[in-house]
Order: sequence, then structure tokens, then C-alpha cells
Amino acid sequence: MQIKSPNQISVSVTGARGLAYDKIAYDSRPGLFTVGEFIAAAAAVDVKAGEDTAVPVQVPNLPANANVLSITARLTIFEPSSAAATEQTSTVKVAQDGGKPSSFGISVDPTPGLRNVQVRLQGGQTIWNHAGTAAPGPYDIPDFAPQANAYLDQAKITGNSVTLQFLVKSETAGSVQITIGPNLDFVLLQTQSWKNELDSTIRVDRNLQLDYNSVEELQLEDIAASGSITRAGIRFDAGGKFEPGRLLGEVTTFDGRQNATISPDYSLAQKIQLGSTVLKKSIQCSGISSYVEGNSPADLYFELQPDAGGVPGNVAPLASSNVPYKPPEKGSRQLWTFAAFSKPAELNLDTPYWVVIKAVRGVVRLGLQNAAPDPSQPVTFSSALINRGGQRWKCLALASKGRGDTCSTAIAALARVVYLPGPDDQTAAIHALVGNSAAEQRFDAAAKPVNVSLDLTRNTQKQATLIIRSHARGMLTLANVMQEYKLS
Repeated sequence: MQIKSPNQISVSVTGARGLAYDKIAYDSRPGLFTVGEFIAAAAAVDVKAGEDTAVPVQVPNLPANANVLSITARLTIFEPSSAAATEQTSTVKVAQDGGKPSSFGISVDPTPGLRNVQVRLQGGQTIWNHAGTAAPGPYDIPDFAPQANAYLDQAKITGNSVTLQFLVKSETAGSVQITIGPNLDFVLLQTQSWKNELDSTIRVDRNLQLDYNSVEELQLEDIAASGSITRAGIRFDAGGKFEPGRLLGEVTTFDGRQNATISPDYSLAQKIQLGSTVLKKSIQCSGISSYVEGNSPADLYFELQPDAGGVPGNVAPLASSNVPYKPPEKGSRQLWTFAAFSKPAELNLDTPYWVVIKAVRGVVRLGLQNAAPDPSQPVTFSSALINRGGQRWKCLALASKGRGDTCSTAIAALARVVYLPGPDDQTAAIHALVGNSAAEQRFDAAAKPVNVSLDLTRNTQKQATLIIRSHARGMLTLANVMQEYKLS
């Protein structure tokens, strides 16, 4: 079964065994097969020559939602029974020089054991083989954890114990026994599923339409286990298709406290500067991502201006963009607005520039934040200025008393730089985190899915929230979101 997103990103379904906590989702797994009755530990199974012989073995300590880390087994081949060991005689007639044929009896002593033995799990590939004659005795089957996990994804497991159905094949008949061990190590798995309300189907993927500065919070199902648990981690597959631009610096969110009016009468300018302590060379700025909100549609204008004595220059802009603003639909949250430049502008290190935001039509509110300039970031935001329909710029907020008309650097507009990365300044498109933990990972998502693993060792919370922060613009497909844990 394949999951395909609207932009044709294809992700295979894995970890279906982790749906055991949800009977409806678990029973809807694709490609299920039935497992035979288990074989008692002391019982032997007769193997027919040239055929796959089922050897079901119960593993009482292995749950259906296990993610097997290591597992070994032992195959024992028994001495043939007295009946099977009876000497077999064949009659051969030989004629010499055209004379009368003479009859001879030729007997062959049967070789004990099995010949050209193969062992596999139902639905899987060979996990052990022995070429030639395998004499009676024990044989160790080395670690086959990947095959065991694939088996658990497809087997119809009922009750509290797992039965592993081995298939043994030999060119000769015989008798075998399979036992599990000495190694068996696993964690438990819970795979996230989502119900599609349009067609009532159950899916293990999620498509996220992301923009620069997007933040998505996916609250995962509580761990369905009684008693205390200890987490091992969260992992998932991610594919996507994104535009080449990347957000410069960290994703920022609007706290809802302060904003500035942008209209045909009021414009705002935000001073920015690239730091040479973080960046090694100039960048190609391809646009500005800003947080604006409003009650009605509006037309906005963005431009980059050089610094002219502490205020924006009044010259031809380094780059500019007209962009429409449309309020979100009722019940939807406000996304950031991206103003793409028709041609990138080169921004040099340690050089002040101004992002100027105006309204051609309508009124919007530009989000502000309280934050002092941070030299550890690639771009710093200092003075913010306002202009009321004239040539003179004034401080949006003044510094502390006693400093005249000095502008405060603690209040900045939520206007962020988007750039076109090169081979030596590429940054990851996605930043994944788990709420209330130190687990995080940055990665790029493309047509070929990548596996992302978030370490949650010693975390004991039963509910986890997966947070996706976007430094890019496009579609992200998440699939097989699996929570790994152990019972405490």
C-alpha cells in the first residue's frame, strides 16, 4: 500500500503493528495473512520434501505492537525415525552382449538430516539456509529483527501472545523444531493514525501546507498502556516539495500583544543587519516574510532600501514586491505573508538595510515583538521607524527616558529575511521538535522520503506533541509517526 500526497510524494506504510491500540485501524491493515496454531516448545514438526512446511512458534513475551531490536532462534534437526531409516532397495536389470537380462538389488543407506534447508517467516524472505546436508543437531539462526518486524506488520495477531509462523523447506523429508532465543529485545510501538472525515478512511500520513515561519503542532495519541511508561523516541518518514528559498534565522511566532498599523497613511521601516560572526559571506535576499493580520483584503508593498544616515534611503529600492493580503477563513489561523522579489537583492555583511512596508489599499496590523538584538543570530533587528505620509521617519518606540529621541531596539517588526542558499550556506527546510523535551532534529524533505528520529530517552510523559517549524515554503508529507516506549 502506498500513500500519495497531492504533490505526488509517495511514502510506503511501515510500522502498521503499532496500530494495535486502535482495533479498527489495526484490522484495516493491508495484506494481512492468517497464522496457524502454535507448536508447543517440545514438539517436533515433520517436514515434507520439497514443500514449505509451517512451523508456528508461540512467543509469550512478545506483544503484537513490538518493535523488535534483536531476536535469534534455534533450529533443531532430529535423527530420522526407525521407519524412515529403513534400508531402501531398488531392483536394476542389466543385459550383457544381448544376453538375458540379469536382475540386481541395489540398496542405499539413507543419509540422516535434511538437504539444502531454507527457513523464512511467512510473507518474508529467507532468514537462514544451509547448503548440502544438514546433519541432525541444533543450528543457530542469527538476528532476524527486520524480518520479524515486517511479519508483525502483516500477521493477524489475536490474544496476548504472538505466534511467529516459520516456513521450513528441504529437498528431503525430516523432522525439526524451532525455539526462540537466546536473544530477544524489543520496545513497544504506537503508530499515529488520522481519520479522513470525507470518506471515513484511516490514514497514517498527514499533508501539511507550509510557509516561511509556519508552526504546526500535532498532538499525538496518549500512549495506550496501563501503568507507567518510559519513552525511547518518536520517529517518522518525511517527504516533501519546497521552493528553493530558506528563512534566515529561527522561526518566530507572534505573541498577540503588540502590532503597528500599516495603511496608505502609515508606513513602517525595520532596520536589519547581517552579522559576520555567524555568516561568512553576503546572501541573495529573495523576499520578506512578515506577520500581518486584518479584517479586510489589502494590497501591500515591500521594498529594501539602503541606510541613509540612520533612516531608509529615498532612492530606487534594491528590491521590491507588491503582494495582496487576504484574511483567513473563519476558524482558520493567520499565516505569515510572503512578499517575493522578482529579482534577488544582495545583502552584505555588517551593513545596515531597511525593510519598508507600505499599504497601497486597505489597512492591516503588522505584528511586533519584544526582543533585544541577538548577535548569535545571522540577522539582527534593531530600530523600527514609522512614517505618516511624509518624508520624515520617527521612532516607533523610544528608548528609556533621558536618551532624547533615541529609538528603542527592544521592539522589532515581525518581518523576516528569505534568501536563496548556495552549497556553503544551505539550511534545513524543517525543524522538528517534541514539546516539553530537548528532542529536536533539522532536515530537508524531498521526493525521496527521509527517516527522522527524535530521542526521548527517559521521558515519561504519556502524551507528546510533535512540533514542525518551517524554514521553507511548500508541502510536507509526514507518514508512519511512531512512538516507541517501554513499560516501567
